[in-house]
Amino acid sequence: MAASEEDTTVLNTPFLNPPSFWQSFTTENIEAYRVLKAEANGSSFTVPKDLENLQPPTLPENGEYTTFGEKRSLDTPLRDLPEETPVLRSAASKTASPQHLLNLTRSMMLSYLEMLHIMAINPAPPIYGVKWEDLRDLFRNTLHGVNSYRPWQARNALIKLLERTRDDARTEIAEIQGLQMKVDDTLRQVMQNCEEIAIGSEDKLDHDADPMLGIERNHGLVNGTTLIGEIDQHSKNMWTLVNNDADE
Repeated sequence: MAASEEDTTVLNTPFLNPPSFWQSFTTENIEAYRVLKAEANGSSFTVPKDLENLQPPTLPENGEYTTFGEKRSLDTPLRDLPEETPVLRSAASKTASPQHLLNLTRSMMLSYLEMLHIMAINPAPPIYGVKWEDLRDLFRNTLHGVNSYRPWQARNALIKLLERTRDDARTEIAEIQGLQMKVDDTLRQVMQNCEEIAIGSEDKLDHDADPMLGIERNHGLVNGTTLIGEIDQHSKNMWTLVNNDADE
């Protein structure tokens, strides 16, 4: 009870102090909690009292949570804005329009200036409290309007990711097609050179034909060896070209 009264007193001060549990986040405590969590290896483990504040907060069981001494509910509906607030608000629309968010921002600035004017004349809480409540409603509705764009943002982020993946795939396909064209040109050149070598060998055999079979056979062996050597050289050139393109 004493602790609760002390917290209430602290919350009512003009400048709030940080919560007391910030003192638990020392280097030694963080390291000790990390060691305990690593030893547990995913299973439940008992946390010493001095390390309890290092645990992530649990989800509210009854749908309520406390912030700055005020209880809030996860299902709290948005409060309607005051009628005199110059904001075009459509309760039926799920996504706030840019003009709606702009009007909310202007209303916040105007309400803030009005509250400063009231506090300059009479800083008593009952006087400026009404304007403070208006500011809170404006902030909440603005946050709700910004959050309504989160599905749109996620959808557009996914679209950008897919477009980037598509562009990368198209670039790879273009590179593969370019390499294929180079290989086709090289193969076409090799076949053309082979045909020229074969035609030249036949002409030479006809020109140097000898009645003796052994001499003609020797010519064939020599020209056949030359043809194989030419094909091997062109094959080496082709694979050198392919490897160079792959490295690039």
